[in-house]
Amino acid sequence: ELEKATAKGESEVMKQIARSLKGKAGSYGFEPISKLAQSVESLLAAEPPPAAMVKTTRELIRMCRMARKPS
Repeated sequence: ELEKATAKGESEVMKQIARSLKGKAGSYGFEPISKLAQSVESLLAAEPPPAAMVKTTRELIRMCRMARKPS
């Protein structure tokens, strides 16, 4: 969902997803994902969002995929 929202430029949806990931990842002990989600949320709060937001969002998506992969 985050990837789709990013591609469409849906910043409000991205904020909601980042906020949700921040809390859920933190409660399950995925601190790096939680911190990246917090960074994305903070970057999206700026108007307009800085270019770093895209890079940070891509890194968050990558980390989430890694966390989902079975070992």
